[in-house]
Amino acid sequence: MSSLKHRKNRNRESPTHSRFFYRDIKPQNFLYVDAEASDDALRVVDFGLAMPYIPGDEGLMLTKRAGTPAYMAPELVLRRYNEKVDLW
Repeated sequence: MSSLKHRKNRNRESPTHSRFFYRDIKPQNFLYVDAEASDDALRVVDFGLAMPYIPGDEGLMLTKRAGTPAYMAPELVLRRYNEKVDLW
């Protein structure tokens, strides 16, 4: 997961990268690639529930429950969450 955190931090630093929060973080949604061929060995592969994150909307709270129940953050279950839900 440290590779995911690194990738998310890099996306925050670069305005040219798309920013999303996935809302369905679970082991099945990640693939390992050849670490020698790429700096990023861990890739997110399922963007079906992803939503764009717009910097500056820190007060935005979403209410739609989405994701795999066994991996949901408590905020998702309670239907009051923001971009930090991916850190669960």
